[in-house]
Amino acid sequence: MKTIAKISALASLITVFALYQASASIVGVDLGTANPPTTLGIYTVTPFEPGPLNGENGYAHETNGNDDGGGTTSWATWGQNYTGFVHVFLTDQSISFTLTGVHAIYFYEEPNQFADFTMTATMAGNTIQTIVNGFHGSSGIGFYATAGEFLTSVTITCSDTSGFAIGEFGVDNGTIHGGLPDNGSSVVLMFIGLGALLMSSWVAPLLRARS
Repeated sequence: MKTIAKISALASLITVFALYQASASIVGVDLGTANPPTTLGIYTVTPFEPGPLNGENGYAHETNGNDDGGGTTSWATWGQNYTGFVHVFLTDQSISFTLTGVHAIYFYEEPNQFADFTMTATMAGNTIQTIVNGFHGSSGIGFYATAGEFLTSVTITCSDTSGFAIGEFGVDNGTIHGGLPDNGSSVVLMFIGLGALLMSSWVAPLLRARS
């Protein structure tokens, strides 16, 4: 009877986790060229500078939306009369950055050339696609959680094969890191490990009893 009760407890744990995953939801928002928001969903968001991101070709510093020469590379224009850093990626490949302890994030993006291009931001299967102009046209994207879960990663692509920049970040809390996105395997491995630990604690006494 005790073994049956333990198996039932494990089944309940797995069910609760599955229900949480089903109820978890990430909302994406096209912020356009407006100034950064102060809230996303129920979260207050404030400006955040992540520092160098993996794979960037350098960073530029803008003053009132124009390159002031204060970075390691140049980026001619930005929107929102922004003063701060933007991170430059001279590539036709997608880039990703990971998040820790973040429930809500916004950032702005802009193609390299002074023309309209399609930019796509994806998080947890939620994709926001926008047309962005490279001349003072930086456009914002926001993502936020609705079930208290943490955001894990964002992937960005641009149809401008010469590259793009991202910057003007804001988060509710936590940090932004360069690197590949977390595909959720860490959570799966955690539960596999937990299951193995529980099974070993139940099976060992049974084997001793049979010997």
